[in-house]
Amino acid sequence: MKMNDLLRKAGHLSLALLLITIALPANGEETSQSAKPAPPVEETSKPASEQAAPTAAPEQAEPKATPEPAAKKAAPAPAASVPIITPPESTTPPRGLKLVGDHWTPYQPPDPESFPEGAQIHIIVKGDTLWGMAGTHFQNPWLWPHIWNENRYILDSHWIYPGDPLLLPPRPTVVSEIAPAPAMTEPQDEPTDTSGEESVPQPSASSESQDEGPSPVADYSDLYCTGSVRPDYEKTELYIANSEDVKIGLTTGDLVYLNGGRDGGKVNPGDSFLVIAKGSEVFHPVTDKWVGTYVRRLGKVKVLAVQDQTSIAEITESCQDRIEVGFEVEADRTLTSPVARHVAFNKLDVEPSGKPNGYIVHLQDGMNDALAGSMVDVDLGSKDGVRAGDVMLIYLNNAPPRPRDVTYDYRWNDRRYQSQQLRDDDQHLLFPRKPIGLLMVISTEEKTSSAKIIYAIRDVEVGNLVELR
Repeated sequence: MKMNDLLRKAGHLSLALLLITIALPANGEETSQSAKPAPPVEETSKPASEQAAPTAAPEQAEPKATPEPAAKKAAPAPAASVPIITPPESTTPPRGLKLVGDHWTPYQPPDPESFPEGAQIHIIVKGDTLWGMAGTHFQNPWLWPHIWNENRYILDSHWIYPGDPLLLPPRPTVVSEIAPAPAMTEPQDEPTDTSGEESVPQPSASSESQDEGPSPVADYSDLYCTGSVRPDYEKTELYIANSEDVKIGLTTGDLVYLNGGRDGGKVNPGDSFLVIAKGSEVFHPVTDKWVGTYVRRLGKVKVLAVQDQTSIAEITESCQDRIEVGFEVEADRTLTSPVARHVAFNKLDVEPSGKPNGYIVHLQDGMNDALAGSMVDVDLGSKDGVRAGDVMLIYLNNAPPRPRDVTYDYRWNDRRYQSQQLRDDDQHLLFPRKPIGLLMVISTEEKTSSAKIIYAIRDVEVGNLVELR
């Protein structure tokens, strides 16, 4: 009986296990449609550039959002398209600095010795910019591309490096936009330089000067803020005796009092006078003889009111030097400049022309040496046939060769050491002169002339010789 109960319970257990086995799915059998995996994506025949996710341009509209099946949402989504924004121009300095000479630079600067002889060269220093150089050299910073165009080894105009050389070209002619266009002319071929001649750059004329005619070689400052060596200087009758404001150094707009009035007809209302000051005495650099007194012009005054013995005047113009009580005044006169013209400088111009020769006896503005653009005085004047506009050659006499300071002659270890013997058989030879520049006469006195250096290949000094061309 007990055995029968056990068999009955075993049969019930077997039946339950059979029912559970039927209810369970076979291995790998799907249980629901929602769990069905998404079909594989078919490959396309598009090129790789089109298969990749396209990048939208900044102005391209974003695609509209569309509903997706749940299966696709579960799959990993590709990276979203991000608009490409072009970065601004880099402001970082160029890389790859290298040591050139005694400074570092990323460029390949030319050797300053390779520039044309007489060219104006500036070695860049800390703080320089092309903008600032154009403002200083051209008085117009907007002309900086003109400097960059002459120095194209500089690859980035925003970055220039101390120690690199800059070739400074002549100031370009800037023509006003409202000025009429000049008549077209056929270009003329320039002659080939085969005789040592160099073209002397002339001051460029502005649109105003072009309308008026040829440009002068001397500007207003060259005429009225310089002076001359006068062999017959005497004190003037009139001078600045006092000023309205008690101060050291008078300038434009200040009122002054002259020591002359209506008595004797010395001063009349509206008269204009030049303010002058006596400078140094000038002596000849070779003969040491007295040449004259340097008298400088410092400005102008205009008479406003006249009393019996005094006059009230206003300083209408003043140069860089301040005007002082006690300075003399003399009658104003119109000073004119000769026109600029083409002149060729020839380093082979060594034969004397037979025309008057003289010396530079004075450098104006208290300089020790002068370059192109400076004013000088020479000991040739109207008595020697010199006129305003004449051109003179500046040159040096050739000095004999300098002997060696140190020579040696000794023996060591059975060998003899001697300095190289240099020949000097013809010590009597006279070598030709050395031209170094040109100057143009601005004004003349009887025995002296004031001139402007228009070309120089080296510093000009007192004692340099000149010859009328």
